[in-house]
Amino acid sequence: MEKLIDNSLLKCVSEIYDYKDKFIFQNPEIEQKLESDLNSIANFFAIDNKVAAVFSIIICDQLSGESYSVTRIMKSLGFKPLQFMQTIEELNQWKSKGLLRSTMRRSSKPTNEYVFSKEVIDAVIYNDILKLNIEIPENQNEAFLNIRSYINNVLVTVEKDYVVDVLINYVHKFKQFELIKEIFDNEDLNELEKVILFYVIAYAQYGVQEFDLDLILDYFDDESNLHFRFKQRVSTEKSKLFTDGYLEFEVPGFIDFSIVLPGEKLKKHINFDINKSEQSTFSPKYSTLIAPESLGITNLYFNTDTQKSIDEVLLLTSNSFTEVMQRFEENAINPGLSMLYYGLPGTGKTELVKQIAKLNNRMLLLVDVASIKSKWVGESEKNIKRVFNEYRQALKFYGETPILFFNECDALISKRNDVQSSVDQMNNTMQNILLQELEDFKGIFVATTNLIQNIDKAFDRRILYKLHLDEPENETRFKILKSHFPNYSDSLLLEISNKHHLTGGQIQNLKKKFLVEQILFKNVESTEENFKNYIESELNFRKNKKKSIGFS
Repeated sequence: MEKLIDNSLLKCVSEIYDYKDKFIFQNPEIEQKLESDLNSIANFFAIDNKVAAVFSIIICDQLSGESYSVTRIMKSLGFKPLQFMQTIEELNQWKSKGLLRSTMRRSSKPTNEYVFSKEVIDAVIYNDILKLNIEIPENQNEAFLNIRSYINNVLVTVEKDYVVDVLINYVHKFKQFELIKEIFDNEDLNELEKVILFYVIAYAQYGVQEFDLDLILDYFDDESNLHFRFKQRVSTEKSKLFTDGYLEFEVPGFIDFSIVLPGEKLKKHINFDINKSEQSTFSPKYSTLIAPESLGITNLYFNTDTQKSIDEVLLLTSNSFTEVMQRFEENAINPGLSMLYYGLPGTGKTELVKQIAKLNNRMLLLVDVASIKSKWVGESEKNIKRVFNEYRQALKFYGETPILFFNECDALISKRNDVQSSVDQMNNTMQNILLQELEDFKGIFVATTNLIQNIDKAFDRRILYKLHLDEPENETRFKILKSHFPNYSDSLLLEISNKHHLTGGQIQNLKKKFLVEQILFKNVESTEENFKNYIESELNFRKNKKKSIGFS
């Protein structure tokens, strides 16, 4: 562990902190007493004494795990109105360098509370201003790997208004490298366009070769005006991103910002042969990534005819998948497998998809349709395209073909409406995009729905397997009950199976209630009477008019 070289600076910071509520700059006696400490901090950071006082309090609060509004801090120091403005301006300069940032609330909105970067804190603790410097690697490829790591951190911690400035300040330190210098020296590129190029290059180094510029722009600003101005510059050729060969569209002559590739000017500088084991983890934004090893083995029971179809699906998604897709291509058929599982709630649709991923060691990209719908006009439609763009990146990243899983997508694949509102227009457009994506789909796509009768007929041709998971028959239901409640007699479970048309999901709920009973009431085994009461409650809760709390 690195030893503290000199704590004198930290002592100065602590001394100032002790007077934080004493209106230092309205009390000449205290200000004179702290003059030496203030000068030490001011000289260290090349700032004036008043800003040095604010820095000291922020640093001490941060080290103690507290945070206060910078406005409150300045009031407690006795600042005059003009000094408020000057100090805020100085703080903003440090924010633009990535050395200071506003804290974030759960709403992801910045607050008036500030924290310093790790580099600043280390500089104070070790009394070494050189801690603010970064180590420059020997070659350009390593430089962009460092830049990529920095970008990942900035996109999470820095408020969007400062992301471009922070990245420009950081990457400028690597200007000795040919490509970085060329981009900085290109006066036809504005700062946003330069940052976009640095982002593309940094991720291309990790093997990503397709980029969604709409998504990248979202990282830098939430306002649609930024998107509009950027696209206007590109379409009117005021921007040289595409005309100078830095970037190119997937289809030449067709402007589609959702799929952009590195141009020839970048390719000659980028090492696309980095070993995949050195790549970062794949982190999708519009779907939830579920690794097969995180899933447990669950015994599922289906009716005999359904089980035969499921066995076929399991075989098709096993090692046989690659061979089948090759045969598809040999016969001029698009190498994609699309499936739709439909049936009543609780029949095992979602769990079946997870078990297919588990048993065949495939990553699962779970899409919550409700979460990709946006209140902003046009964003929901873009989000559908972004989901498929992420999946195409996953195809390149993983050795085994992952599964793209649209769970409970009734609203997305239901019959299209006559357009009577903007919502109707949005839903129809989202569905058209989904249909087009499925037309050219490569990989494994699975969707689930409860209401097959509402599915638009346009999906019939685009879905290869339609698998109905119907309500379990008596024999199947008995197997499910037996697997969850092995301590009960077969005669009781047969009686329940014959009398009550429980689904697998309902039986799973019963199991959960039993576990709760064991934990709360220390009952190792529930009585048969409780068992039957739970069943009645599960089946008839919608009929109960009396409101109650609990399981009865």
